[in-house]
Amino acid sequence: GNTEVSPSTVGSNSDEVAAVLRTQATPHQCYNLCSISSSSPQCLGFLPGIDAPNSTALCLPVSSCLALCAATPGCSGVDAHETLPRCFVNTAGSCPEGGLLAHADYDFHAPVMPQRRLCGRRLQTVQDPGYSCDA
Repeated sequence: GNTEVSPSTVGSNSDEVAAVLRTQATPHQCYNLCSISSSSPQCLGFLPGIDAPNSTALCLPVSSCLALCAATPGCSGVDAHETLPRCFVNTAGSCPEGGLLAHADYDFHAPVMPQRRLCGRRLQTVQDPGYSCDA
């Protein structure tokens, strides 16, 4: 059908986080960017009839979403569409009770942290098990 359950809900963000997302993410919000004209390649992630003015979907590639996540206090990761420039920034408390759920079209990406050494060993990269927040 013509419905999509957002893999994340950013609505529970603190005022500080909401302010960062409002100023840095709004220009990339799928609805703001693509509802009038969808000729930009970024607008391939826009879902007409699903993305509304209050949608938190961003029409960005995963690398840009992760950069936005890194600039957002409390960001816990990004849900990014597997094939489209479309993502959601997650923050602490944005997942429903029960935690992460599988979503066929989205992958969860943890925020990129600087490499640190502990006891002379490098931390290993965590493998994505294929689960995403599902509101």
